[in-house]
Amino acid sequence: MEGSNKTFHFLENNGLRWFLLSYIFFLIAGLFVLATTNYGDVVLYINQFSRMEWDRAVDWITRIGLGSTAVIVALGFALYKLRYTLMILFNLALVGIVTGICKNLLFPNVVRPLKYFDPEVFHRMVRLFDYNLLHSFPSGHSMTIFAMMSLLAYFAGKKYAGVLSVYVAVIVGLTRIYLLQHFFVDVFVGSLLGIACTFTTIWLGDYIVKLRSRRVFDHPFLVYQLRRSFSTFFW
Repeated sequence: MEGSNKTFHFLENNGLRWFLLSYIFFLIAGLFVLATTNYGDVVLYINQFSRMEWDRAVDWITRIGLGSTAVIVALGFALYKLRYTLMILFNLALVGIVTGICKNLLFPNVVRPLKYFDPEVFHRMVRLFDYNLLHSFPSGHSMTIFAMMSLLAYFAGKKYAGVLSVYVAVIVGLTRIYLLQHFFVDVFVGSLLGIACTFTTIWLGDYIVKLRSRRVFDHPFLVYQLRRSFSTFFW
């Protein structure tokens, strides 16, 4: 029992706790949408409000959910704490593995909206890129952004960070529907899997490997390298 309490001790983190409390609203709303609408209805509904003047902004927002964005964030944290960098990169790798298994092994035949629907049913098309037609489930962007934002909320440990992180993650997830790249269920399940990846990362990083209790990982990467160099030289 004591081990179990230690395992879930990270749920006492204020940032992560408020992330999860705020996420509950999206979770309940998402379950309601899935229970009361047909597959693809949300795509067609959001597409009604699609406007050409919004396309570029939405495209930039959706890029926040790219794995490359997470790498940039991780490298930025290398100037602050090596532990944060390692955990972000591990989280991203975990997301990539889960995404690859789901898209290529478990659900390889789930097509995207433009393959599922006849093009004539759409109010308009967003012509900023070449559309993907296959491997729709789950949304990799949604997994990445929910994993990254929940982990950042954990790092911040603040109420406002947890709440704000959910808003950012939900908005990025919804852009995948606006851009006709995913169905709502792809985004919804992607959010759950992304948060699950964060839980796994925190559990392994801070409670199994215990990065948090190792002082060397609480320093910037450059400082760590300099200390190693000096200690080696003087030894």
